[in-house]
This record gives sequence, structure tokens and C-alpha cells, in this order.
Amino acid sequence: MRFRMISAILGSILCSAAIAAGGELSGRVVDRDTREPLEGVNVVVGETGRGGPTDDRGRFRVTGLPDGEHAVRLSFVGYLTAVESIEVGAELVLVEVALTPTVLEGQAVTVTATRAVERETPVAFSNIDRGHIERTLTTADVPSMLNELPSVHTWSLAGNGIGYTYLSIRGFPQERIAVTVNGIPLNDPETHMVYWVNMPDLMESVEDIQVQRGVGISPYGAAAIGGSVNLVTGTFRQTEGITLTGVVGSYDSRKFSAEFNSGTVADRYQMYGRFSRITSDGYRDQGWSDLWSYYFGAVRQGKNSRLRFNFFGGTEKTHYAFYGATKEQLADNRKANPFSPYEDATDNFTQPHYQLIHEWQPAADWMVSNAIYAIKGDGFYKDQHWDENFNPVAAIRRDLLDITQYGWIPRVEWTHAQGTLTVGGELRTNGNHHWGEVLGIEMVEGETVGSIRSGRLYDFEARKTTLGVYAHERYRPLGNLSVEAHLSAIGHVFDIGDERAFAAEQIEDFSYFFLMPRLGINYNLSEAFNLFANFSVGRREPGLTNLFDPPAFFGDADRRQGFTEYDAATNRLSDPRLEAERLNNWELGAGYVQPRWLIKGNLYRMDFSDEIVATGQVLGTGSFDHENAARSTHQGIELSAAVRPVTGLTVLGNASFSGNSLEEFGNGSLDGNDIPNFPERLANLRVTYQRRRLWSSLRLRHVGGYFFDLQNTPGNEVEAYTIAGLRLSYRIEDAWDARVVEPSFEIDNLFDAEYETWGGLFFGTPTWIGGAGRNFLFSIRVTL
Repeated sequence: MRFRMISAILGSILCSAAIAAGGELSGRVVDRDTREPLEGVNVVVGETGRGGPTDDRGRFRVTGLPDGEHAVRLSFVGYLTAVESIEVGAELVLVEVALTPTVLEGQAVTVTATRAVERETPVAFSNIDRGHIERTLTTADVPSMLNELPSVHTWSLAGNGIGYTYLSIRGFPQERIAVTVNGIPLNDPETHMVYWVNMPDLMESVEDIQVQRGVGISPYGAAAIGGSVNLVTGTFRQTEGITLTGVVGSYDSRKFSAEFNSGTVADRYQMYGRFSRITSDGYRDQGWSDLWSYYFGAVRQGKNSRLRFNFFGGTEKTHYAFYGATKEQLADNRKANPFSPYEDATDNFTQPHYQLIHEWQPAADWMVSNAIYAIKGDGFYKDQHWDENFNPVAAIRRDLLDITQYGWIPRVEWTHAQGTLTVGGELRTNGNHHWGEVLGIEMVEGETVGSIRSGRLYDFEARKTTLGVYAHERYRPLGNLSVEAHLSAIGHVFDIGDERAFAAEQIEDFSYFFLMPRLGINYNLSEAFNLFANFSVGRREPGLTNLFDPPAFFGDADRRQGFTEYDAATNRLSDPRLEAERLNNWELGAGYVQPRWLIKGNLYRMDFSDEIVATGQVLGTGSFDHENAARSTHQGIELSAAVRPVTGLTVLGNASFSGNSLEEFGNGSLDGNDIPNFPERLANLRVTYQRRRLWSSLRLRHVGGYFFDLQNTPGNEVEAYTIAGLRLSYRIEDAWDARVVEPSFEIDNLFDAEYETWGGLFFGTPTWIGGAGRNFLFSIRVTL
């Protein structure tokens, strides 16, 4: 930060009885900007040498102090050291001290370029801190943790939130949401998807989450159309410790995790690690999951630099549950999973992530950052094979994937008199090898029986290279006015190697180039009231599976449908059928914040050219068919509020209302129709009450109905539903040789509602996935 200052809020409160053995000083230490408590701050009272570290709520207590004025020193890595003069007498003294982050403010430094700031950045966003994660986390993946935020909708294949889970923001699915972990892109470059199942229990190692809605401020990585999700991982602590967590619950769901913190070693090193195992039978028949997860992080803090290494990932094995069931099947069995009868129909994948992030502050107003990363994954899924009419045949099909991804993200940040200028870029290269084969059938290699061929079904390599640069200025012409201007340029080149099995198509290289400007303004009318507005241009290229996805097709003609040109003489494909999307995103919002309550709201309009919309048809491997809509519109309003009427009681709620329509599509017969899979009403309410060590929470969630086909066919829709949940936890400190023991109990779908979370057309037949009935989870967390 340009100005190094220490902000301290010191207040004396009516105190308890006199302490005969000397004065007592108690208090809390928080971050000056976020007001979050700081754990591990070293508190030392003058020449007495008395003191110690703050706990996980930022609290400290020093007893046996002589009367008089004392200089209290508070120091913490990543913050300016504070020295406060405090008068201690016979009575208890209570204080709160706010420490000021330095430029190298710990973990948040690595994500400065992708993070929004309250009352400064002109975008709609929400934050989730570590305190909320620890209070509510059991077995949830990231999507399930986010499902109470405005305009967020989630669902899972197994029906109980374990295994494959999916996320949408403003109705836009996962492949149109940009995700970063410590500022490093997580979306698969080839498909734009994020496969959360490959990183089970990642939430256990997440320190903080920010969700931005709309195009947002992500300067690189996957295109942010519906929004962006920014995760900061590695729950580093200043004090050493071990935390053990166990969970048991309905559908034989179980979890065990063990994590450690090294504390600060030699005043500059920190390490954190975790290992987890999650298993569940799932709510749906044959919807089981067997998941392993790991995380290791290390930090070296220098005088004006910081080096961080992260290594995380997991191994997943899940049974096929990609398809839904008809209404008749669900009426007979709410857990129906009829299209996966083969007992060993499983999805198997492992995907380690490697991150190395370096930040260097050569001067007070300069920051240079470099991040390099690698992702290496491999796995397969197998199932009973089917013909083009989806009739089972006496064969087993196995589809395999080997991925390799490397990237470099440089950034230079200059803090000047009236703002901050950031210039950066990204270089990414991705290479995937795809192949599939038929097993367990008596055929000669290459022989065809009906439509089924033995041996390899397909075999190709896909490479994608991305190069991007950007400039971002946050300018403050007045103390209460901030203006943000952004311009990014990005290019993608696809190189699909010749398809080597049977058809042996050759595919010409193809590329995309985008310029994306953004402009926004935030005006703070008072200490409580602010307004913001922004305009952003978003661009997004089709994913590879929208163009060339042999696993999803049964015949050569189907395999070629992603391209408009086919030269039979050379067996060459060219000219992708789907156009890149273009989006003009307008946002207008306001916020009013008081000590005990707040209210926020924003309007948005998103005008698309060539939006890539799902037709509702499910292809052979669970992927969806897509088409371009020449013009389409998404618009809506998002509201959120919170109030603390009395100490310990908090009421939070949000609601979103949207319209999502085709303006110009195909021959015009569908113009005006709702775009499939976009819930137009979402609402959440949570009431929490905390009294001493007891924390309780009651939540309600409403999801409006929506169509899942372009024709808006009556009956081809997911009906609206409302579900409730209850959670209780109790915190026990300094008991049984443990620092903290915290048992908790959670009930989901409290009133046992019957509902469906997803719907789609399976070869023309409407199908749905049912949500879990009333279910329970019991967990216990022990910190040593």
C-alpha cells in the first residue's frame, strides 16, 4: 500500500471485578480492510514479555500485568506491526486492534487482478470467508457451498451433492463460468468445463471465495459469461496444529480428513497439508462415489518477496449416473437410474495440479508477479456399449483421456497517486489425447457387425494454445469516486490431430481472436450508500466437444457435423459450424450498509449475438447438443439483504428474477421462447443464531421452474421446488487435550419434499434426476 498507516480502534467497556493478581488485558485483532479476525498475531506487552498468539477468532488475553501504561506490540506476517499505548489498572481492559495489510498481504496478493473490492469495484459480487466454510462444511464440493448466493443454482448426478456436481450463475452453466484457484485458471481449455469431482473435498483447504456475477473483472483464463469464481486455498496459520474431521450420514456417506499447519518457522516459512477420503452410495441407485483428495502448500516470505508452492488434486471413481429417468420410472422409484444397468459402469480419473507463484515488491509502489502452473490428468470411463438406437449390445465400451496443460501468468502492478495500473498476460498450452475402444466382443480387429466395430472407436489428439495480454486501470479522480477501464486481447489456436481410427478425418487448424473492453464507475455518496455501473464486452469460443466429439456420435456423418466443410477426396474437415459468442453486458447497482443491516441490489442486461444454446438433447456420453442463436437476451434483478436485530441473531436473504429469451433463432418459429435450463426465480433465506458456543442455522431455498427444451414443450420442464435445511454445532474449547472440539448435526430437505433438480431429453425422451429426500449428516472436527 502507498501509505503505511496503522488503524487501531481502542474502546473501554464496563468491566468485571478487579483482578487481585494484577491487571488483565483482553481483546481482538482484525484486518483493517475486511474486519475479519486474525489468528496467530503475536501480542507482547512491553517489558513484561507477557503475551502470546491470538486464537482462530482473533482473541487474546494477558493477565498478571502491573498497573500503568504499557506499550503493546502486535506483529503478524503480511501486516504492519502495531504498537499501542494502553493503560492497565485493576479493572479488566477490553480492546480491539485493526492491523493494516502491507502490499504483500498474504494469500490475497496472488489474486489481486481477479478480485473485486467493496465500494470500489463496479461489479456485483459476494464473498464467503473461512469462518462460514468451517461452520457449514461437511462433504460439499464448491458448487454446493455456493448455492445460497444470489443467482446461483447447483445440482448433482447422485442426488445428494457427492460426486459429479454442477454449477450455474444467472442460468449460465459451468463451462461459461470462469474459475481461478489462487489466480490460476481452472477451466479445462478444451471444453471450458470444471470437473469438481476431480478435486474432492477441495473446500476443506479453501480460505476464501469470491463470486462475481456477469462478465466481472477476470482478465484472463476462461471467458466469464455468467460469472466467475475465485478461490484462495491453503489455510495457512501462524500457529502449528493438527485438525481431524469425521463425517457420517445418510446413504452410507462418510468422510475423514486430516490436516496440519506447521505454523511460522524461522520467521518466514509456512506449510500446510491435508488428506481426505469421501465415500457415498449416493441417493440414486448405483450413484456411488469413492473419492480421495490431497493438498500440500508451502510459503517462503522474504523481506520484499513471497514464493508459494501448491500441489493438490484427487482421485475419483464414480458409478455412471449421467442420465435421468422418466416420470413413470420416478413414480415407481424416486432413486431410479435406469440407463446404467452395467454394474461396473464407472468413471475413473486422477488430476494433480502444480502451482508456483512468486511476488516481488521492488519498490513501495511496484509489484511484479509471476505464476507458472501445470495440470496432468488421466483416466477413463467404461459402460455397456449401445447401438445408434441406444439398444444394448454384448460389448463393453471404454473411453480414455490423457491431458497435459502448462501455463504462465505474468503481472506488473503500479500504484500511483490516484489509483493502480495493472498490465499482464497469459500463455497457456493444452494437449489432450482421446481414444476409445470396444472390449469383450468376439470380432476381428476392424470388422463391423451391424453398427458396432471392434477395436478402437476413435483416436485423436487435440491441442490448444492461448496467448493473451491486458491492461487494467483503477483510477480515483475523487476520494469517493473510482473509475475502472480494462482492455484485453486474447487469441486461441486449435490443432486437432488426424483422427486415426477408421474414418481417419483430417481437421484444419482453426483460431479465434477477441478484443474485450470494459468500463465501470463506482460512486460512494456517503459512508453507507454507493452506486455503481459498468459496461463489458464478453467473447467466448465454442468448446471442442461442441465441434468434434467422436465419443458422443455413432456414425461417420455424425462425427463430422461440427464442421460445415468436408472434402471427401482428402477426408478433410474445415470451418467450424458454431460461431463464437459475443456479449454486451450492462450492470447498474447500489448498496446501503449500516452497522446492523445492509441491502444491495443490481439490474443487468446481457445482449448476445450467436449465443451457444443447449437444445436439450443429450448425446451418447452425457454431453449436450448445441446451436447458435443469432440474437438472445438475458436480463434480471438481483437483491440481497442482511439484518442483525439482536446480538447473536442474523437473518440473510437474497432473490433473483430474470428473463432469458431467444430473440432470433433458426427459421423464427422459436423466437420469443425461453432459453432452456435457466431458472427465472431463485431465492434463499438463512436465519442463524449464536449464543456462546452454540451455533444454529435454518435455511430455505426456492428454485423456480424452467423448460429444458428449445420448443418450451409443456411437460418438458423442471417444476419449481422449495427445500429447507437445519444445522446445529457446538464449540468446546480446551477439552480432552484438544484446543477445539466441534460436533455438528445437519438435516437437509427437512420436510422431505419430492422434487427434481435437473431435466433433459434423452434421445427425444424427457428425463429427470430426483433430489434426495430428508437426509442427515453428523460431523466432528477436532483441532489439536
